[in-house]
Amino acid sequence: GLALALVACGRTTIVAVSTTTTTVVGETTTLPHGTVAELLPTLRATAFTLSGAIDDGNGDDVLRTITALWDAARAQMKHTMFVEDVQHQLDLMSEAVDRKRPGNADKAAMHLAALIDAYQP
Repeated sequence: GLALALVACGRTTIVAVSTTTTTVVGETTTLPHGTVAELLPTLRATAFTLSGAIDDGNGDDVLRTITALWDAARAQMKHTMFVEDVQHQLDLMSEAVDRKRPGNADKAAMHLAALIDAYQP
């Protein structure tokens, strides 16, 4: 435990503070399999389902799928401006889910689609 001493007007008061350690076991995520050429179109299509999922209260689930698809694709890619730009759109999608803003998710999906459509490996 942890003890904290407070001194006030010459009198010492000992306060016992209990500390509890909590271990959180994270979810095990299996990354999707496939080449970048296979994963990016799936990522693109899934991004357009995010706004509806936010409306239905399932934004977190769809965002996890989007993130897993991107993680699998990104693992096969060099760090380029494309990677940074796509990551930025995923960050905006995450913010849209957190703030329950489906319109922002749609906007990020459109930007993501444009990036993927223009991508030349």
